[in-house]
Amino acid sequence: MTSPYEEPEDIPPDIVVEEDSPFGEDAGNEQEKTEKSNPITEGSMELKKFALGTSMLGWCIFLMLLCILISLWKPDNELVQSGFEAFKLIVMTILGYIFGSNSKNS
Repeated sequence: MTSPYEEPEDIPPDIVVEEDSPFGEDAGNEQEKTEKSNPITEGSMELKKFALGTSMLGWCIFLMLLCILISLWKPDNELVQSGFEAFKLIVMTILGYIFGSNSKNS
């Protein structure tokens, strides 16, 4: 039996300080330093995606032209025809991404 002066064990103690408070004066400034030192921003990531898309577009068009040249040499080659169709699908997808994506103005 518990006495009226003892607290029951199933009740947690009261919280007297904030749990997410920084440990010292420099703790708050450390978070600001990591945010400022991050070189990757959203704008530069979009430029990297655009550069990757345009370079991939160039390679696919080059490979499509290569398929056309090979089909002139062997016109009944099924592999060249299906390769051309695959590259055409990739090119159309990339063009849809490049011209259909919205740019964020900041």
